[in-house]
Amino acid sequence: MIDNLLLSHKKRYAYWLMVAVCLVIVGNTIPVSATDVPGPFYALEKRLVEDGFDQAHINSLFSNPDVSFEKSGVSAYFMHNEAKLNYKQFLRSKNIASARKYMSNHKDALESAQKNFGVDKEVITAIILVETRLGTYTGNKSVINTLSTLAAMTEEKPRQAIWESLPDNDRRMSRERFEKKADRKSNWAYRTKGFLILHGKRRPGPHRNKRVLRRCPGNFPVYAQ
Repeated sequence: MIDNLLLSHKKRYAYWLMVAVCLVIVGNTIPVSATDVPGPFYALEKRLVEDGFDQAHINSLFSNPDVSFEKSGVSAYFMHNEAKLNYKQFLRSKNIASARKYMSNHKDALESAQKNFGVDKEVITAIILVETRLGTYTGNKSVINTLSTLAAMTEEKPRQAIWESLPDNDRRMSRERFEKKADRKSNWAYRTKGFLILHGKRRPGPHRNKRVLRRCPGNFPVYAQ
């Protein structure tokens, strides 16, 4: 009887000791706050600074509450099938006339872009016509958010987040195709984001639509090929 009581007390003491040890460990552990967890743009910010961009400006840009991970917009980008677009519509006389008028209205800017980037002003206008309908279709997505999200996809976690957000239906591309497109687009987005930071240091809010990205002057030689 006494032996059983002693054994019971020993077990209880052992449990108390284990609990006490756990409490000491927890008490001496510094909790990890949300700010200590790297965000989706952590590696992108670091890369931009390493490539020579001003740290203060980069910190200011990504600390802006309007800058966020654009999951829905970028996911739709990976589902878009441009092969279904009727490109013949841009050859209609009405669209050609509008493009000529656009060239006349923006003659100085187009000639300057032609001189600086080596792409004919007619080709630049054609790109703007197809991608933005001569600036009349600008969408509702933040350029900075879209660029940042695409550029961040060089890292595993942001890329996986976009992959998991794609619908499980016939619009979902194969993983192999997704990886190839993600490689290509993340590199393109990083170069374009660098252009925006260098030449305008634009604020994230007012600049909308990923289609606008394609008519950044730095992209004209790429799309003209």
